[in-house]
Amino acid sequence: MDSNAKGVLDDVFPRMLEELTFLFADPDDGSSPQGMPHDAVDVAIAFSGERNGTLDMGVSRSLGIEMASNLLGLDPDDDNAEHLGDDALRELMNVTCGHVLTSLAGDKPVFNLSIPTITALDGAGWDALARDADTARFAIDGRPVHLRLRVQS
Repeated sequence: MDSNAKGVLDDVFPRMLEELTFLFADPDDGSSPQGMPHDAVDVAIAFSGERNGTLDMGVSRSLGIEMASNLLGLDPDDDNAEHLGDDALRELMNVTCGHVLTSLAGDKPVFNLSIPTITALDGAGWDALARDADTARFAIDGRPVHLRLRVQS
């Protein structure tokens, strides 16, 4: 597996985001807000196969609702908006992870992906993800999104 995981994230995530949600991710040049979103969550997926590891994304839950709105014509005030937003975040993570693994390992190895999980992020969790040297940082309409791939050797 290629060691340029951050470069692959920089390439794959914006494409997947655009194709699935009609939103655009720009590399974070430091101009996006430095603080944590008030509704920050960690969306995580584990994989096993040729290599084992996790891909996780720090993002605002409200961004998931916007993604679901784009995909489904959902009114953000609908009763099930948060649930559908979480589903949109899980689907984005699932597709992104598959493409990242294919980019890194090729299409021959078989990987098993877990069901993506969503957990609330506190300030310490957000900061740890944001400061990690392996984290790829993006801005979506000025809102921060952080992705980190961890591969066990």
